[in-house]
Amino acid sequence: MNEIFLLARETVRVIFHLDGGYTRVIWERSENTAWAGTGWIFDILTHVIPYDLRAIGSRFLLSSRIRMILRI
Repeated sequence: MNEIFLLARETVRVIFHLDGGYTRVIWERSENTAWAGTGWIFDILTHVIPYDLRAIGSRFLLSSRIRMILRI
């Protein structure tokens, strides 16, 4: 098995805040498309979002590292 890591970067928009210190965001490119409502909405910890970007409607770049295992 081979293991690779990809860096994903997507522009997201804050939709609303949840109890327990989470914020719900949506990938901007998935809005108003067939992708909408199919899992492109994420709950992330509010404390990882800079304070000035936490307002509803704020947009920012969300980066994450994705681990993939290739079975060859």
